[in-house]
Amino acid sequence: MALLETVNTVLATQVAGNLLSAWLTGLVVATVAYQILRFTRSFLSRQLNRAYGPVSDENWGITRFLGVIIGSTGNWFLLALCVYSGFQFVELPAKQAHFVDALPSLAFFLQLAFWVKKGVEYKLGQIISIKKDLRDRQQFSTVATPVKFVILFLLWSLILLAALDNLGVNITALIAGLGIGGVAVALAVQSTLGDLLGALTIAFDKPFIVGDFIVTGTSMGTIEKIGLKTTRVRSLGGEELIFPNQDLLSSRIQNFKRMKERRIVFGFGVLYQTSASQLRRIPEIVKDIILGLDNCRFDRAHFYKFGDSSYDFEVVYYVLSPEYNDYMDCQQIINLALVERLEAESVSFAYPTRTVYFQSEEDPQKVSAFASSQN
Repeated sequence: MALLETVNTVLATQVAGNLLSAWLTGLVVATVAYQILRFTRSFLSRQLNRAYGPVSDENWGITRFLGVIIGSTGNWFLLALCVYSGFQFVELPAKQAHFVDALPSLAFFLQLAFWVKKGVEYKLGQIISIKKDLRDRQQFSTVATPVKFVILFLLWSLILLAALDNLGVNITALIAGLGIGGVAVALAVQSTLGDLLGALTIAFDKPFIVGDFIVTGTSMGTIEKIGLKTTRVRSLGGEELIFPNQDLLSSRIQNFKRMKERRIVFGFGVLYQTSASQLRRIPEIVKDIILGLDNCRFDRAHFYKFGDSSYDFEVVYYVLSPEYNDYMDCQQIINLALVERLEAESVSFAYPTRTVYFQSEEDPQKVSAFASSQN
């Protein structure tokens, strides 16, 4: 009996303007509610995952989406709700009461931001998963990064304004002040904003995507990453080239990845001792060689000019592949075949030579010639 009276006396003790029993009741309610909410979240998440199975290209439905949303619900959000419910059993001063009343709204807005973030990531992942072609995936990945950044930036801005408004801050004056300050900030970070807009331009206009081989100025390489400020290119030498997006878009870009075929022009010369009948045969020989290649299409071959020390021929053909290695393989086959066929025709390739004629003073009709190669 004495113990019970002692407990009642302790519970009747005033703590911060409230009975200790009220504080203990709020603590018990908050603790029990927190455990129940955590159990419910884990149970629903397990059931949804078990019902829908592992992730694959076909199961990006509403059930998996709900599982992602429930799984992204933070413990801090559940704790904020439970703390609010626990404080309902005590009386607080006006300032503290105002903060506690605003706690669920603040926690909800913050959790909403994480839900939307997960939802955006889920949708982007769904779109990427249904694209079977690797190039389509790379192209969408190029678009996804800046789009995701803009969406989340706007989202967090709205969440922040809503939270401040819920706390009683006059956001109208704040927005007006941010508008004036935004102009000054925009001028100060003009270059950075230019690069950000450049990233959006690359995302939507798609002059190149990850994996494309480009040439700009004297630099060339394969696109590895398109960021919000810079684009990173892996050069043929192996080093990484970093271009500001704005600078890259303002320059002339050659995108070799989008070639369907490669036009090749090359020339060679034969000696002036080559006969007219042999000269007529050479374009046909070149044509036969190129037509014998599966990956090439012949266009033309002509004896097109008299060079300083050779009869010059020009050949045009197409490699039916954008790959540089395929072009080099074809050109090597053509070169070797030309050497073999012209050797069989007793035709020699020209090299730089100079012929000097000497006239005898005793006999003007006697002329001798001397030829020398130019090295």
